[in-house]
Amino acid sequence: MVGWEPAEILAPDRRRTMKAFGPQLLLLLALLGFIAGQEMGIPLNTRTCASWRGLCRRSCLAYEIHLGVHGCPRHYRCCVLRT
Repeated sequence: MVGWEPAEILAPDRRRTMKAFGPQLLLLLALLGFIAGQEMGIPLNTRTCASWRGLCRRSCLAYEIHLGVHGCPRHYRCCVLRT
């Protein structure tokens, strides 16, 4: 048994195992990350500029107020009508 290496024998089984359990492992890690984020109190920001009935503009008009970025692209801000 000259030149025999254990890695040569284990390599095909390892590939088959990762193909079988890879997606489940990724799903489990994502779920654990989500749960850990909720336990630490990290809020999920689901509010966008459209949910505030605003528009993304470079600068707000005189009759609008600036609410922040709220999902607008870089250098844009969320502008909402004053009520």
